[in-house]
Amino acid sequence: MTRSIACLWRGDPVGSVRYHPLGPFVAAGLLGTAFGALIYRACPPWRRRIAAVAAALRRPAVSWTAAGALITIWLVRLMDLWFGWRVFRW
Repeated sequence: MTRSIACLWRGDPVGSVRYHPLGPFVAAGLLGTAFGALIYRACPPWRRRIAAVAAALRRPAVSWTAAGALITIWLVRLMDLWFGWRVFRW
């Protein structure tokens, strides 16, 4: 995941997805979290809206979806390794 985000930082989105398909989504989540924390501290009128988004992301369905995506990507990457497709970088 770190190499995926590093490729994205250098401007290589294809390399980022080849290292880990969820890398760009994790990077977007990290940036969104940092931006939300800054806005939460700096703009009190937005606190209610940011708190509502944070509460929505804490629902069990979001956790199960994230876990399912990670397991699915892991299985696809294992198939890539076993069958020699060479789509993903290790």
